[in-house]
Amino acid sequence: MSILAVLALVVATPLFATAQRVDVIARLEYVVDGDTVRIVVVKACSERFSELVGFEGRLRLADVNAPEIDTPEGIKAKRALQALLAGHETLYIDVDDVYVFDKYGRIVGVLLIDHNETTLLNVNAWLLERGLAEPRDYPNEFRPTWPLYAPKTEALAECREEKETRTVTHTVTVTITVTRTTIRNIVETVTVERPGQTTTITETVTRFTTVTFTPRTIITAITTTVTLTMTIGEGAAGAGEPEPLPWLLLTLTAALIGYLLGKSRQH
Repeated sequence: MSILAVLALVVATPLFATAQRVDVIARLEYVVDGDTVRIVVVKACSERFSELVGFEGRLRLADVNAPEIDTPEGIKAKRALQALLAGHETLYIDVDDVYVFDKYGRIVGVLLIDHNETTLLNVNAWLLERGLAEPRDYPNEFRPTWPLYAPKTEALAECREEKETRTVTHTVTVTITVTRTTIRNIVETVTVERPGQTTTITETVTRFTTVTFTPRTIITAITTTVTLTMTIGEGAAGAGEPEPLPWLLLTLTAALIGYLLGKSRQH
């Protein structure tokens, strides 16, 4: 950079320059040369530049002109810019409000990166300060008289406001456990002394249903009673007196009772 250009830059730089305003946030892909980088825009901090989200292309640093890449000075500028941006995953860009793009389809803007917790480093101003590029006052919103550092509170004001108004949704999972317990009580009444008597088997089933729903537990009980009644028929012999119980009928009755009792115990 010539001595006259440096003097002009110092004279033109105000003591209290206006802080940059970040319009979009991008990810660096690679450095093209001393004043151009390839980026991917990942977020817009204002509605005006929302259409830039997803843009994959070049960012031309506004109002700075580095030597051509095929010269020793151009190679030096490119390597210096690569070293500066190494390790910076997030790039902050103040996009030109007048044109946004240049005639080559490149976004035109001021590039900023994290310097510390409270300030951003203006990369355009850094190139000028290091003598790696010359100032060019192209027709856009900028003037190449930026301060080297920009306060984050001002530069990221629009991005922070968006974060403060976003909605956070929490998902809560509730588990309900249902346990069923069955209790069977068997009441047996067996009479086989004379024909015509009644054999009764009563089965009472109580089902307990436990529903656990934190922090409460509900227990309900349902009782079902099943009654089986068998009547042993009378014989036809003599003078109105009942005949002795036939052995075959007695055997069948005993077998039936045994079967029912066995089945109830299995449950």
